[in-house]
Amino acid sequence: MEERPEAASLVQLLDELATAMPGIECVAVAGRVEYRRDGRSVALRGPTELRFRVGRAVAAAALTTPGARRAPEGAEWVALGIGAADRFSMDRVRAWFELAARGGR
Repeated sequence: MEERPEAASLVQLLDELATAMPGIECVAVAGRVEYRRDGRSVALRGPTELRFRVGRAVAAAALTTPGARRAPEGAEWVALGIGAADRFSMDRVRAWFELAARGGR
């Protein structure tokens, strides 16, 4: 049986990554948490999904992965549905957040 991460573990991982990364600021905005670097939004945490600003090319490629969809913020963003998490979701959260925190490069 495939082990799926709980939504809480994905959120916890994102918070741990943000805390460990220098220069990341967490701000509560309208029922979600916004992760910023130098005043620029790099990730968002809402009640049902996580969103990452990874750059156009990575966002386009990410859409082929399970649970990923276009984020309403634009072509540089990808959203990961928490409820659709699979065994690779923890890896995606880590990689996408680290890329987003570096400015999508």
